[in-house]
Amino acid sequence: MFRIIIYNLFFLLIFFYNILSVNTVPPIIDIKSSTETAIVILDPAHGGGDFGVNFQGVYEKDITLKICKLIKKKLESSNPKISVFLTREGDEYKNKDDRIMFSNNKRANIFVSIHCDFIQNPHVSGYKVYSMAGKELTGKKENSELIKWDDVHKYHIINSLKLASFLHQYLQARLISEDSTLTGNENDDVLPFLSRGTDIAYLYPLIGLDMPSALIEICNLNNNNDVEYIKNSQVLDSVAYHIKEGIINFLNFINQSNEGIDEK
Repeated sequence: MFRIIIYNLFFLLIFFYNILSVNTVPPIIDIKSSTETAIVILDPAHGGGDFGVNFQGVYEKDITLKICKLIKKKLESSNPKISVFLTREGDEYKNKDDRIMFSNNKRANIFVSIHCDFIQNPHVSGYKVYSMAGKELTGKKENSELIKWDDVHKYHIINSLKLASFLHQYLQARLISEDSTLTGNENDDVLPFLSRGTDIAYLYPLIGLDMPSALIEICNLNNNNDVEYIKNSQVLDSVAYHIKEGIINFLNFINQSNEGIDEK
């Protein structure tokens, strides 16, 4: 949920007025203000003794951490007013509640969880983006003590769906290469993975998050092509670039300013 810094009594009164009113959209942060920062949480799935999928020498916990570190670097390089935190910084185990509490305590604007899939059918390949299923809760949210832990994410169902849509859109997109030294059509950056679309599901890792959230299954580790792609550091960098663009454009979308977020 986006924070509002209260500078004087007038803005304090406006704050309480907005809190008491019915609003299905979280308060919007003005990225261009002098002090506000958009906070993004990246969640590298698994870690420590929780290996995730382990197939053909590829460990899901390693892939997710590498991608999240790359996304963090790209996001923070693109705009100094974007601050990125990882739910784990190394090969360590963090349970679901630790990750959720960490994210909520940061009062983050969005949460993106990165995973690798394992599908029994080895012919299935590509990525899929999920958001939480359910009906969005509306109404007054002025007393957090009255909100059940398992229900708070329901205030963000609609924006979570939009976040998943933006992430999927930019994973699919043909982007201009980050390498500005290239010229011509070879500049295009297209992921080698296929799209398996978007979906909604009751996602255990996202329960309790007080912010828009989404979960990305990057690939199917039971598919030989996907495994070879995910072993390639250039492909991982490209995946991070596409996800970073999805996050940037989602933040632009929810920013009330028509100018949005500028990149360097």
